[in-house]
Amino acid sequence: MQKFIEQHQLQASTSLVDADTDLYSLLRNADIYVNPARTSGGLNELLDAMASKLPVITTDVPGADEYVQNAINGLIVNTAQEEPLTIALDELMVNWGKRVGMALEASKQKEKFPFEDFTAQVLI
Repeated sequence: MQKFIEQHQLQASTSLVDADTDLYSLLRNADIYVNPARTSGGLNELLDAMASKLPVITTDVPGADEYVQNAINGLIVNTAQEEPLTIALDELMVNWGKRVGMALEASKQKEKFPFEDFTAQVLI
């Protein structure tokens, strides 16, 4: 991700965040959410991003395909390769129509995972 950001001179408009960052304030100002995870951690944040009407790019970690329908509400790329992730990001950055269409479809995920069901699973 860092190489892609530098290569495309996106330092001023891109934030790489760690787990301690207030994700929700960042989601309000984002255009795309990228989850370059190598493990299935971070899937809750992926769903939060989709509920915030953001198109997402994620790796093919276990469970990602439960939320992301590839090329419909986001993009799923190979975990082991860097190039597909950067190509997917570039594609959504330059294709506004595709990004907006995926964002609208992504927001429909919150209907599949109502807040009450989510909290019930967390509190178990």
